[in-house]
Amino acid sequence: MTATYDRDDFLTDFGDLPLTANIDFGLLHAVLEASRDLKEKKYDHAWSTRLRRLTELHDNGVTDIATILSVMTRESTSRYTPVVDDIAQQINIDLGDFAAQDLGGKKLVASHGRYVLTDHTQRLPTAMDLLAPLVPSDADVVVEFGGGWGRNLAGLCHGLGRRDITYINCEPSPSGRAAFDTIFSHAGGVRARSREFRFESPDMGFLGEFSSVFAFSWAAIEQTPFLPVDFVDRILGAAGSVTFAMYEPVGWQQFTNITQFVLFKILEELVGGVAEADHHGRRYVYRFADALFHDNAASWAVACRYNTNLLRCVRRVVEAGRARLIGIQYDLHGDNPVNPYTLLAVTKD
Repeated sequence: MTATYDRDDFLTDFGDLPLTANIDFGLLHAVLEASRDLKEKKYDHAWSTRLRRLTELHDNGVTDIATILSVMTRESTSRYTPVVDDIAQQINIDLGDFAAQDLGGKKLVASHGRYVLTDHTQRLPTAMDLLAPLVPSDADVVVEFGGGWGRNLAGLCHGLGRRDITYINCEPSPSGRAAFDTIFSHAGGVRARSREFRFESPDMGFLGEFSSVFAFSWAAIEQTPFLPVDFVDRILGAAGSVTFAMYEPVGWQQFTNITQFVLFKILEELVGGVAEADHHGRRYVYRFADALFHDNAASWAVACRYNTNLLRCVRRVVEAGRARLIGIQYDLHGDNPVNPYTLLAVTKD
């Protein structure tokens, strides 16, 4: 977050909600900067393990993108009992509608706005599955914002099979950028590069060299509680033709009452002096019933300090006629069932 996200920006995003009276924006800025730094260190550490593995593969002569993705995917498979283990260890769970069912060999996921039990072997949607149909035929660059170690861009490069495209990873963490560079270091004939990037202060000037841009984020904007109010406009204004797709957990942002609740809780816990033991995430019980689908997702957003304003940013540019909405599919999937992802896509040409 930067100092430019102030009271006026908050009112631009949330002027319809009665929440601004007692907010200390200076304190909020400081707290969110500290939170961002901690998240970046966490992800830099996570991507450093991917970087070491990628380096080992390359040292052993494994340089084919398809093989690299297959190995990395196989080695990062999660366990479920029936909720993915690393999530189950963080939250209070009531199996609700599934308490009386046989859960053997099953995992509980979010799918199309509902909770469902699936087989452990069911494959997750990939960037190739969801994003490839949105890439314009004349695109000369594919850029991911918050691309981590490069899995999505590598998958698109392999799946699209296009060598006329430049692939760019805009990533905050040095380890993520280095991992991406390692993947593409032996991808003959592919133009690829990484760039340092911050969602809170995005520099889109580098896109000016391209004529048709396909940009996307995938489970990345979620980490930024308050995007700059002109974030989507900056992307759309970076080139003559731009398509921007977002796969982010914003389904709950459709609802004004839930948005107000999430904002109130996040602000209360960050700058309102609420004891950590009394934070919402410590006390809330995630009951797996479809009637509580968005309540659970909103509670996870509170606990993780997730994004609150992406859907409003998108709606503003569409309602103002600065972009066309070409795709919206709410709550498509969540391997973490309390964090379902929505696919949004806008274009300007």
